[in-house]
Amino acid sequence: MLATALLAGCGATPAPTPPASGAVLATAPRAPLDVGALEREATTAYEHKDFACFLARSEALLAAAPGEPRRLYNVACGQALSGQGDRALRSLRALAEGGVHFDIAADSDFAALTGSPGFEAVRLLFAALKTTVVERSVVAFQLAERDLIPEGLAHDPTDGAFFVSSVHKRKIVRVDASGAARDFTSPGQHGLGAVLALGVDAPRHALFACSAMIPHMEGFRPEDEGKSSLFQLDLATGKVTRELALQGPGKGHVCNDLAIDAAGVVFVSDSISGAVYTADPGANALTVLLPPGVLASPQGIAVAPDGRTLYIADYAHGVARVDRVTHSVTMLASPPGVFLTGLDALVLHGDDLVATQNGITPHRLIRAHLGPGGDRITAVETLEQNHPRYREPTLGTLVGAHFFYVANSQWGSFDKAGVLAPLDQLQAPVILDVRLD
Repeated sequence: MLATALLAGCGATPAPTPPASGAVLATAPRAPLDVGALEREATTAYEHKDFACFLARSEALLAAAPGEPRRLYNVACGQALSGQGDRALRSLRALAEGGVHFDIAADSDFAALTGSPGFEAVRLLFAALKTTVVERSVVAFQLAERDLIPEGLAHDPTDGAFFVSSVHKRKIVRVDASGAARDFTSPGQHGLGAVLALGVDAPRHALFACSAMIPHMEGFRPEDEGKSSLFQLDLATGKVTRELALQGPGKGHVCNDLAIDAAGVVFVSDSISGAVYTADPGANALTVLLPPGVLASPQGIAVAPDGRTLYIADYAHGVARVDRVTHSVTMLASPPGVFLTGLDALVLHGDDLVATQNGITPHRLIRAHLGPGGDRITAVETLEQNHPRYREPTLGTLVGAHFFYVANSQWGSFDKAGVLAPLDQLQAPVILDVRLD
């Protein structure tokens, strides 16, 4: 995904972290001076082999964000390097039991523990995560173009058609109810860049599309990098009726995901700047709902039935609850041992949040149950894990009690420069269907 890696090793500098789950965040940009100092001190201590200091700073960082698996992993490294082997094994076991894989056998920080019965037992727990399959989805349909690199999906309830976005080909594909696919827009038509999230507003006969100029698309020009827009297209003809550019401070923008409420208001997440925008029907510009700095990397957005509450997946930290009126932001608390970083798609089905989780290993589809009032997560269920069709699942859409989603976006098929692997190394794009009831 278009976000920084979450699971760096001990020597890496962690990303700034908001307060722990359940805390209310200010809606103005935060200046994480204390966290930044801890990060720098931890990195310096590790580099200078001052492992007691590294552990102390890592523990302080974890206390600020107990639901971040990378931070718990860094603590385990510090514990092992400081001669606290039993504590390190308990920390690693908590990660494994929480469903987050690390290749601890390849990490020299645990050399002193290698070969011990406790280490081998934990290593086997991690290994099992990569082989345990939870499979409930069925294939809804697949597309022929292996280099499409799909990201977003939308459904038109009026005729049953699906729309699939293409990152690499810079277009939108329409799949009718019979399964026949055709280009809804041609590559780069209307100035589209890499097409990410899609959303259908059937009452207003509109298809919304997130577009971003990124190196992964055909015809990329370096001078365009960082430009991004929300496009509105006529649902019947594909004609563009609005283009709203993402603007504001930062090194660039990526219109990453969107949601549409009953009144036709579109909510847009910018995964690079961290801002969240709204677009009222007919408006000629986006309005800032959350400025940069409140969330680290907002992804999927779900609108509650009350129309006032939003749930937003923050790729680095978990799920945020946003009040549209007061602009207050609360990170949802979750049960101990549950890790909710790396969430991408996010939809609301009844009292459950359904999300793809591709920022950890193994990738999975989860269902998080909201408690009374919708202000906390009380339980998390894995609906899908290690599905044989998975190559980085991304976005999806609810159709009744069914969640349709992209199974194999294949983002990992790009190299660091954004060059795509040859066709013989790619797969046909697959859309999966999981029944939620």
